[in-house]
Amino acid sequence: MRLFGRRLRAARIATGFDHAGDFAEALGIPQDRYDQIEGGEVDPSIHELRTIGMVTGKSIDFLVTGRLAGEAMAA
Repeated sequence: MRLFGRRLRAARIATGFDHAGDFAEALGIPQDRYDQIEGGEVDPSIHELRTIGMVTGKSIDFLVTGRLAGEAMAA
């Protein structure tokens, strides 16, 4: 999930969270857990994905696949 980590970092920064620790706090998770998610070491739980989506305003689909709502998958 390396690409997810890149999208997550970009969404975090675009939302105004320059520091991962502040973002982890906003998500209600420990910073080391967040660092593992952003670093691609572990996959986020469904609950974490939902919370990330709510805090960043990004859809879970975008966070996971990089596609915007309504975008078709490439054949």
